[in-house]
Amino acid sequence: MSTSIETSVVNFIEPAIAVASGSGSPLDGIDAHHTPYQVYLVDSGVSVLVHSADVSLTADASDVGEFNGVLPIVCYSRVIGKDKTARHAARDKADAIYKAIAKLIFDDPTIGGAVIYSRPLKVQGGWDVEKGQTYMAVTFELHFNDLTNDLNEE
Repeated sequence: MSTSIETSVVNFIEPAIAVASGSGSPLDGIDAHHTPYQVYLVDSGVSVLVHSADVSLTADASDVGEFNGVLPIVCYSRVIGKDKTARHAARDKADAIYKAIAKLIFDDPTIGGAVIYSRPLKVQGGWDVEKGQTYMAVTFELHFNDLTNDLNEE
């Protein structure tokens, strides 16, 4: 049985988070999980949602593969405090987490051999409230196994 792209991405990110423990880097103290129905499990983290892709036979027709895939990844940080600077800190933390995760993927676009090629694209930020807590969420699309030469093609 093959491993899903969601599990592959979480497994790819977790060692970097472990190495960052105590370092003060953007990945220090965060959590990575695949929970599309409960995105915010801790104060700061990465939630890998559910992908969409085209299904086709692999090049040698020996297996079924997923191509032109898109996987939303949410990087978030809870607002701690009531003043404006608390929102700024959450926004900056979520932004730093997303950039650190994107850098990991740019450094190994195969995600540890899980895909042929991947690339983070189309980032978007926004505020969200869950269980009375306010979070800054920065979501980027991870495009993988794209069959076009131009990953920006619509």
